[in-house]
Amino acid sequence: MRRRNANWFAGLILLLGSGLVEAQQFLPKDRAVPSASKQFVVTTSLPRMVQSTITETVTSSTNHITLTPGRMVLLAEKVKTHFLRELRVTDQWRGHIRIHLDPLARNVSPTALQRTLYSDGWQFQVTLPERAPGDAIVRLLVDALLDEMTHRYTHREIDIPLWLRVGLTETILAAHGSDIIMQSNSAIVRDQLGFDPLRDTRSVLQQMKPFTYTDLSIPTRQQLKGAGWIAFRSSAHLMTTELLHQHGRPGPMYTFIRRLSKHRNSQFAFMETFMFKAMNPDPKNPGEFKPPNQTMLDVEKWWMMTLTNFRSRDSLGQWSPLMSMSQLEEILTINVDQPGIRPMRVQQMLAAMSTVDQKKYLEQIRERLPVLQRHSPPKMGRLTFDYYKAIDRYYRQRGLQRSAETLSQSPPPMDALAKQTNVVLDRLDTIMADLHVSVKNDETYGKTVITPRPVTRRGQPFSVVPPPVNVLPKRP
Repeated sequence: MRRRNANWFAGLILLLGSGLVEAQQFLPKDRAVPSASKQFVVTTSLPRMVQSTITETVTSSTNHITLTPGRMVLLAEKVKTHFLRELRVTDQWRGHIRIHLDPLARNVSPTALQRTLYSDGWQFQVTLPERAPGDAIVRLLVDALLDEMTHRYTHREIDIPLWLRVGLTETILAAHGSDIIMQSNSAIVRDQLGFDPLRDTRSVLQQMKPFTYTDLSIPTRQQLKGAGWIAFRSSAHLMTTELLHQHGRPGPMYTFIRRLSKHRNSQFAFMETFMFKAMNPDPKNPGEFKPPNQTMLDVEKWWMMTLTNFRSRDSLGQWSPLMSMSQLEEILTINVDQPGIRPMRVQQMLAAMSTVDQKKYLEQIRERLPVLQRHSPPKMGRLTFDYYKAIDRYYRQRGLQRSAETLSQSPPPMDALAKQTNVVLDRLDTIMADLHVSVKNDETYGKTVITPRPVTRRGQPFSVVPPPVNVLPKRP
């Protein structure tokens, strides 16, 4: 026995030294190569080398991959690993996925994925050409894995939502696509600060109208044509990413996939799985909570808030310049809670309001400006900080930090402090007007994000047109 093992080991060393192990591993016609997990089985109609590495030189900028049985099983296992990690589940497969490499095929067929029901369960068949785009291969493999997971414990065919198929694929491609389909001798260069898998999706949704949840669930062919398909992919990518980030192990997305077999309408499984509002206390048991009765309106509200928050921020989590400008204008506009008094700027408030009222409104502005600065891009953050310094200087030197009982009930005099503060604020208003970007009504938001460029007042442009000021009456 020892002699036989020694002879076998010596022969293996000889083959490895000569570099002929991989070159002599040919797959005969109609023979199969199983993957490591035994779920994938790859076949080919012609004798092919079982090569698992990529050695040819890349001569084009396309992402086409020349497939061999060995490469195919490794690629399938890579996609499966990322698929299970995104769902936060372990491997519990029941149906085989048979992948056939057709040397006569030139493109990936729309019917490349087929399923067949046998007495012991479902089996899935994928047909691929020997050279195909890497992203198309990943899409087919994700579809096959999703089909197998959905049909694992049922004998009826289930209609999987299109947004789920597309969203899971986009999530895996955006986060791990370069590691899955990139050739081994290709360089990867990233020229961005940090890694943002939603970068392309953010740029698309900031320029195009996103899909509502209802349109994502039941899209029409007209909606998926041309640029509509790009918007659908980006919307599905964002929704899938948000749902995958919900807490739980296994992930709630896996629970949703498993519940698709219990409902004819996927929207019922969706509302049954995901929580979109806080738990309601049980009136019979005050210490316990019960799930809320969610409706489609709650889902649409959640999706609209998700879109607004996502589209108003950049990859670093900061607000866009348009959103920051709009927030800054809103903070610097004083809305008086008295009938007949129109909104006014800070400069107008310093001359019209009493010291007590100035304390009230300036404290609100001083609290909100630092919060806006933390969420603003660099240029807007610097401008916001300059506004805070000017207002804080007036607040302290005027003595507004004292209690309201010690302050005067009449407007303060227009002394050097007030005049200097007005000059600084007018200069900052000019800078803000230079940074102002005029935009048209944005249908994707449903409202105008930024007001049109303002008219000038005494030669100084304002970002908000100052309305006529009604001087507040003095308190008795």
